[in-house]
Amino acid sequence: MARIASFDTWGKAANNLPAAIAVADATGPYASTIHVGNGTYTAPAAGYFEINKGNDRLSSTATGITVRSENGPLVTALKGVGAYGSDRHAVWIRDTGIGAVIDGFTITNGYAYDGGGIQADTVCSVWNCIFRGNQAAEDGGGFSSHCVSALPITIRNCLFVGNECGRLGGGVNVNGGSEATIRLDNCTVTGNRTTRTGLDPESNGQGGGIGTYSGAIAAKNSIVYNNTADLWAPTNNNWRQKGGTITFTYSDTLPLPAGAGNIGVDPMFINLGSGYGIAHAGGDYRLPWESPCVNAGTNDLTWMQAGADLARNPRIAGGRVDMGAYESSLDRGTVIVIR
Repeated sequence: MARIASFDTWGKAANNLPAAIAVADATGPYASTIHVGNGTYTAPAAGYFEINKGNDRLSSTATGITVRSENGPLVTALKGVGAYGSDRHAVWIRDTGIGAVIDGFTITNGYAYDGGGIQADTVCSVWNCIFRGNQAAEDGGGFSSHCVSALPITIRNCLFVGNECGRLGGGVNVNGGSEATIRLDNCTVTGNRTTRTGLDPESNGQGGGIGTYSGAIAAKNSIVYNNTADLWAPTNNNWRQKGGTITFTYSDTLPLPAGAGNIGVDPMFINLGSGYGIAHAGGDYRLPWESPCVNAGTNDLTWMQAGADLARNPRIAGGRVDMGAYESSLDRGTVIVIR
């Protein structure tokens, strides 16, 4: 039997996520938080989890609905319906969902025209998520933005692995207004793919990891490595600036871009996995202590000082943050005594 609102204690918790989102939507243009327990939550048969309400004022302090897992992405998933259809993303943050936050989920099995995992049409934040096994017919297998605001979308501490699309940005894509920006902070983008199956023959199969048609992606402290593109490989494998701009700082990718602190070397994941796109066999994307990405980022104490990485470990373990979604648990010079 379906439970009734207000879902304000665990004893009265909603037993389906769309019902909880609908109650949060109905509260008006104020911040609401939905706490989600362990489990795999499958989108409605009609298509997607929809975030449709947010702050009614587009400002730097805009806050909307927060959907947050209690125990992280390894035990909590938002699953799309899987079959191709019109806008069947796993999650759709509508243009009225200003300030939404998605925190701590595996986003999987989405299949849409753009943004198989998440399609974002407004300013939002996505934190501590794993995007795996999502597809888009055109752009952004894992995440795509059509936002036209100058305020940035923030994607932080996220892993994009095993996603694919037919045209541009197997992991992440932005195709909004010229002012639109995605901030890709401490993310790992690997094992993604673009094929040559989109509707634009001149643009198909570019930017296996990330790509822009318009707007910008600003990657900081991130690893965009070991992705593949069916067109112009290998120079196109990890990132492609078809239009707009892509900038990197303190990040690991190839071809090596201009920007402070960038490197273009093997990040030495504990297990790289095998294959690309939805055929990718998962690996272990944590960093060993000898990785060149360890202690190679730049600290941002506004969130790192008390913050955690994707595995819920302290974000700064060795005085200086690591690149990517995971902080190495052992710093160079650590002494381990075993009796």
